Order: sequence, then structure tokens, then C-alpha cells
Amino acid sequence: QPIHDVEPGEWAYGWQFHAATHIEYHYRNRILYSMSPSQRAMVRSQSGRGSGAHLSITPTCPELCIENEHMNVILLRRLRLPLPLTSRFCNGRRCRRELDSLGDHRAACPKSGRLKRRSIPMENMIARICREGGARVRTNILVRDLDIGNVDIEDGRRIEVIAEGLPLYNGRQIAIDATLISTLTREGRPHHHSDDTDGAALNEARRKKERHYSDIVTSQRCHLLVAGIETGGRWEIEFSNFVQHLARNKSRNSIPILARSMQAILYRRWQGLVAVASHKAFAKSLLVEDFGDCPCEGGNLPQWSELV
Repeated sequence: QPIHDVEPGEWAYGWQFHAATHIEYHYRNRILYSMSPSQRAMVRSQSGRGSGAHLSITPTCPELCIENEHMNVILLRRLRLPLPLTSRFCNGRRCRRELDSLGDHRAACPKSGRLKRRSIPMENMIARICREGGARVRTNILVRDLDIGNVDIEDGRRIEVIAEGLPLYNGRQIAIDATLISTLTREGRPHHHSDDTDGAALNEARRKKERHYSDIVTSQRCHLLVAGIETGGRWEIEFSNFVQHLARNKSRNSIPILARSMQAILYRRWQGLVAVASHKAFAKSLLVEDFGDCPCEGGNLPQWSELV
């Protein structure tokens, strides 16, 4: 089972790392508590493993490129500055509230239909990296069509991605449910104490998913993986570990002397693919009225020589 360890490519930590970490955390905590609750929640959402992957990845293919207008929205959102002009009211028929200039309402409103549509590129990209990692993948599977038992024939729940054939989680099937969650409510207030605790919104989202798919969790025949990312960029720890171990497993097919390097390259590639797809869709959901399903580009894993 995946465990939490350092990212591929990191050096062994010396005393300098621990000394600098103490100073940095002291400064961070002092600055955080001089901010407003919403600002603290946003800063925490923009920290942690993978939080800057969409900003630091090298745009070597179309799937890793972010258009200027979308990058502008991403940066303005990170800085808590007013976004470009959009509609005045929410498009949700059961909402129709007045929109704010910072994008908080559109980022969190469950009545507009944007939350589901913006997660589709993330789901598609997760399916893609699983295929590149060597898994057999099925997508959009109804829970009632799985041989779990005691599931109502009218049950409408779906599993976005089911990955099979991987050595992770003792070889069990992996049911992956993707979620892109905002740490702020529609009113711009912190969700679930996310101003005081790193990843609080992700932890709550995971608990909700486990309750929603409780029959899958208790079946012990399939592992439920909540692939959670906050709109600020923070990744859910287990999902980040999953991508890391997927890269480790795939890198074993390379030349032994390059295995560690290939693990780092694959991890960064797959992390970047998911992060860019997620944030491009998020930027579109804040910027335009009808952004469709934001389909992601397809493709196959390049040759080892191209990756290096």
C-alpha cells in the first residue's frame, strides 16, 4: 500500500533543510495569522505537495500548455484580485445570486452545474495516466452494474475510473472518484475550518465520498481512491502517493540505471497533466458562461528517449 514519503528527485535531507524549515514555518505561521480567514484558507490551499505543478511544469505538449487568458485568471485567483468581467448573476436556475468579482461564488456554487463539468477533464486525464502507467481502465461505470450486491436497480451513482492490473493496494481494483473542491464557500468564507488546518476541505470531501460509496468501501474487493485537488492546487495525500507509486512501477520497465530518473520524470509528467487539465477547466468555469465539458486532449506515453 502506498506510503507517504519524499517526492522522486529530492535529495536526502541534511541539517540545513531542518534549520530552514523551522524558520520558514515560523514565518509562515506568523504571517498567516495576520490575514483574514479567507486569505488564510487560500494560502493553505496553495501550499503542499503538487500545489504548484500547473505553474512549474514545462509546456512540452499541448496538454501541458495553458492559454494566456486562463493563466491570467489562475494568477488573479491566487492573488485574491478581481477577475475579468463576467455575468452579473449566477447561471443556476435555483440560485441566481449576484456574482462577486473574486470568483468565490462560481468556484463553489453547487446549483450552477459548473462543479461537475469542470471535473470532467480531471477524470479524463486520470484515466489517461492510469493507461500510460500500464493499467486496464474502464470509465463512467454505474455502481449498479458492478457485482457488489444489494444495490438498487435505479441507483444512479457512477465511478469515474476503475483501474485494474496494477500492483498497488495488493493488486485490488482501484475505483477512482475525482473531485476539484474550493476551500471557500459561495460567500467567500472558509470551508470546514480550512483557514486553520491544511487540507481540511479535502479531508471532508474524502469522508463524504466514503459515505457515498460505503458499499464499495466495505466490500474489500476494490479500493476506493478519492482523487482530490483543491482549487488552490493542494493535492490529497493518498492521490499524490498513488501517482508517485504508479511512476515507480512503470519506471521498472526502463534501463535499470535510469529507473530512478525515469520515476521522477514520469511522476512530474503525470502530476503536471492532471494539474494543468484541472486548472484549465477551473479557469474556464470562472471566466465564461458555456464552457462545455472541457475535453482534454488524448495521447499515448511518449518513447523513453523523448521523455528523457
